[in-house]
Amino acid sequence: MQQSLFDTKDRNQIAKFLEYNDLAEPIVKARGIDAASILRQKMDFIVVDVAQESGIDLIEATRRDIRALARRHAQDLPDEFHGLADLLRWAEEGGKWPRITSDHPAYFYTLRSADHADRDLVNMLLSQLSPKDVRQLFICHKELFYQLYAGWHETKKSYVADFLDRE
Repeated sequence: MQQSLFDTKDRNQIAKFLEYNDLAEPIVKARGIDAASILRQKMDFIVVDVAQESGIDLIEATRRDIRALARRHAQDLPDEFHGLADLLRWAEEGGKWPRITSDHPAYFYTLRSADHADRDLVNMLLSQLSPKDVRQLFICHKELFYQLYAGWHETKKSYVADFLDRE
């Protein structure tokens, strides 16, 4: 049996491994979930990440506040946000499927584990590859979540703690 090791920077190899072994599926094609809601939530967390880096106070910020912030600062948001926005438009409005390859920063944000015995491990890997999705990190990779949490500004810590408490 041949064993392969990938660094988390080996995005193409990881994507191929997940695909060849049917280990992951696009969120928008998964059954029984509200994919648009999940995509919006991931986008909100990316906005929160950018806001933290810009020194914007997020204490007591609501989802409405975060989305208004996204509209005001759309040009400052990273490719992850814009890729997920394209996918959200497709999910809600139809039209052309957005091309988000494994080279795109949003790629691993668009996936979840398929239903199989190693589902928890795959979700842990996906959360490691999409670290701005703090909800997924908290659920699937607690060790990394707390490691990253220690380095966040107080406003992001407060927003995330409030969010997790509400959810």
